[in-house]
Amino acid sequence: MKLRKDKSLDELARVGNVAQFVSYSPGRVRPHQEFSRVAGFDANHQFQNISEGLRVLLDRCPEGTLNLRSFTPDNPRSRDFHYGLADLAQIEALVCKMSGEGLYVIANETVDVADGGVSGVIQGGVVEFAPDDTPRCVEKGGTASMSLGWGLSLLKTVYSFPVETVDAGRGRLEFSIHLKPRGWRRGHTLMWEYEASDSAPAMAALKWPNRFSRLIGDKTFGLLVADLIGLPVPRSLSE
Repeated sequence: MKLRKDKSLDELARVGNVAQFVSYSPGRVRPHQEFSRVAGFDANHQFQNISEGLRVLLDRCPEGTLNLRSFTPDNPRSRDFHYGLADLAQIEALVCKMSGEGLYVIANETVDVADGGVSGVIQGGVVEFAPDDTPRCVEKGGTASMSLGWGLSLLKTVYSFPVETVDAGRGRLEFSIHLKPRGWRRGHTLMWEYEASDSAPAMAALKWPNRFSRLIGDKTFGLLVADLIGLPVPRSLSE
């Protein structure tokens, strides 16, 4: 049985960092709060009302905007989706409108995907990632593809902090890396979605140029790969 999308986020937040959010289910009169992860508050803190929950969430968002995602319990795919909303009255009105239509709603912090970090997917012992995009970048061409160990080591070298994710096993984990601390736990890595799977181990397709190598420079990327292989590489800084 597949978990409802907000319940899945709640489970993921128990073991890692997720984007700040408050979720709502349809109520008889007003939407009912289900789950929440807001920096400075306990897990699933119950706010007094919708206005307070959305206001506090909005105040703690680095971008100063929220996204609204709606769905039905039997289908996690989004229905109405609203991006980058800054007006509290508009946000509350939309939550109530969608809830009144029988939809569940997740309000979460807007995350800038063009902040110098990357987004990607870990699955079957392989990590694929690209800058300036969401984790769905793996459905496009030009993503960097490496064995999980090599990929995490390379990203730690580039960003000077480790990628903090859970062990995906054979499952599929969507993640993103950010230069500034983000999310409920105020970390550099966000986890967006985990899906269990019995898929066989994957094969990395290590090649460049790719979208990430163009970000840091193809020569720099090649030197990083050489270092991973164990070849002698001079210590240097790229500007």
